[in-house]
Amino acid sequence: MKTFATGLMILLASLAANAQDADFVIEGEEGKAIVLSVDGFSDPEWSKLSVSKTSGDGDDYEISNFVDGKISFLFNSADEYMFDFWEDLYGCRLNTTVRFIIQKDITLYVPNIFTPDGDGINDQFHIKYDARPTSFNIVIYNREGKKMFSSGNPDFRWDGSKCTPGVYSYVINYKSLGRQKNMSGYITLADRR
Repeated sequence: MKTFATGLMILLASLAANAQDADFVIEGEEGKAIVLSVDGFSDPEWSKLSVSKTSGDGDDYEISNFVDGKISFLFNSADEYMFDFWEDLYGCRLNTTVRFIIQKDITLYVPNIFTPDGDGINDQFHIKYDARPTSFNIVIYNREGKKMFSSGNPDFRWDGSKCTPGVYSYVINYKSLGRQKNMSGYITLADRR
């Protein structure tokens, strides 16, 4: 943890090795607020602290006003954003640059039925996603709890061969944004007519 102090402003953030042209790099998740502590504003002149965006294509973000020594950022789209924080107090300009790297959480699209009837439409059960998970595992069970299929490949395809039509349950474990996630549900294997 590095503390950057300039006059009345103290910005606490993790110093990253990939900072390059920024003093600090902060990673966050799309749609979730990032709150920075900006301590030391006991003087009414604290409002002289300013924040401006200096680079990044994304414009889908909100910055809150300073409340209780904190400033809140909400990024609604994944992108990299660069902001300058500066304080121009009593003719002295103090500056630091922060890069925000905002990532999108993975969304899985799981169908609830498939029809392996050979017509080339919806013949296999598979999952679509908007970003590839770093780890993935799926297990499909019949009504009695017997494992019918499993795969560690996020691009798996299950045709339901050797299974009777009916409802099957699945359990999916995957990793998104460095966190383990779990999902479960039901898939209907329709009649093969």
